[in-house]
Amino acid sequence: MSANSRKVSPLAWVPTVYFAMGLPFIIVNMVATLMFRGLGIDDARITLWTSLIILPWSLKPFWSPLMEMFRTKKFWVVATQLVSGLGLALVALSLPLPNFFPYAIALMAVVAFSGATHDIATDGVYITELSKDLQAKFIGWQGAFYNIAKVFAMGGLVYLAGALKDHVGIVQAWMTVMGLCGGILFLLGLYHIRMLPSGGAATAHADSFGGAMRETNASFWSSSRRNTSGSISPSSSSTASPKVWSSRSCRCSSTLRSISRAWALPNSRSDSITVRSA
Repeated sequence: MSANSRKVSPLAWVPTVYFAMGLPFIIVNMVATLMFRGLGIDDARITLWTSLIILPWSLKPFWSPLMEMFRTKKFWVVATQLVSGLGLALVALSLPLPNFFPYAIALMAVVAFSGATHDIATDGVYITELSKDLQAKFIGWQGAFYNIAKVFAMGGLVYLAGALKDHVGIVQAWMTVMGLCGGILFLLGLYHIRMLPSGGAATAHADSFGGAMRETNASFWSSSRRNTSGSISPSSSSTASPKVWSSRSCRCSSTLRSISRAWALPNSRSDSITVRSA
């Protein structure tokens, strides 16, 4: 029996899905820098390329409306967790190569795009599946498990790499760490196939990819203008349900809310526990 056909407690998926949200961002943004430095890459190259590969977390509002139009949010959450897991596993396999850096950076870029997409879909499931009261109740679980992912990556995994370095060498140590991260994300993806609710059906109100892109562009700039004027904020999201999402007007407002929330994610989550208003 799937999560869609039975009632699943938010405790079964909110902590795990927000842990899975935090892990790729911390690995790409922070752990990768330490890894490349330990493997002998000069600081200038590390700074340039790691600053480029984290751009998807800032640019994700451009494609977030497309995700509202095609497939369920659960599909995007599970798919991106599996992709990120495989990507990190391939990063691990690339490290022994003589010229590993371009391959590792390319794979990290895929993980970054997947992780940014995961953020959008996860917040979509959260605001769609939970009532206002439940959203307020589980705010703390969101931020706590995102920050647990941060401590796990920057504390536990970096410590593990340092401990293994003296026994198996620096390359094998980081291969183990990246492979472990990939395995965790892949297993979380499999877990969420069963436990994650759907997040509502796709809106699918664009009749073509070109129409979807035009609506995406219009929604993005409309949201940007409203954010500038202060009429919409990331904390103004309200709960939607699958029935509500069948209305075109509610679908558009949900899209704008997703953009607004996505725009605020990277900086707030990387520095402190995220607090979202119901």
